[in-house]
Amino acid sequence: MGSLCSAEDGSVESSRPQIVAVLVLVVGAVASTPGPAVSGEDEASQADVLNFDDDILPIFKARCVQCHAGAEPKAGLNLTLPSALLKGGDNGAAVRIGAAEFSLLYEKIASNEMPATEVKLTAEEKGIIRKWINDGAAGVSNADAIGDEEGLTAEGLWSFQTPIPLNTEPGEAWHRIAMTVDALVIGKLEA
Repeated sequence: MGSLCSAEDGSVESSRPQIVAVLVLVVGAVASTPGPAVSGEDEASQADVLNFDDDILPIFKARCVQCHAGAEPKAGLNLTLPSALLKGGDNGAAVRIGAAEFSLLYEKIASNEMPATEVKLTAEEKGIIRKWINDGAAGVSNADAIGDEEGLTAEGLWSFQTPIPLNTEPGEAWHRIAMTVDALVIGKLEA
């Protein structure tokens, strides 16, 4: 007959146990299919994630902080703080996260322009820095790049200031106010 119905009358009621049995087999097969497992290789790659404190800072301490640390670092670039890499120095941000080849820091060390001493970074050290930048520069965050030393505190930002009421006395251009923003602009122009 070729159908799942085994009853002579062909009713669905009599074939329900067979349908349930097929569904149980299908669901069981799907449930027993292994999902994305964390293999030893994946665990190793997670362990290979480089971060600023453990992997990059030791290289900087050994090769760079003689010039790029302290109160007045050369070129305004302090390499001891992760936030300083994003802020950069006199020539802009030192690190472009995810793009080592476009990061000023990597350009300088890859070309052996830095460090300015006779002892340059080894190929392994350059590779570590390149991988760290390309993998997202773990340990560096955008939030850390804005600090009190830059004057960007709640007291210094306009968005945290108490609004000042507008002068509502009619002036020469008050007849042109169609929206609240117009009143703000005209108020500032007439002040």
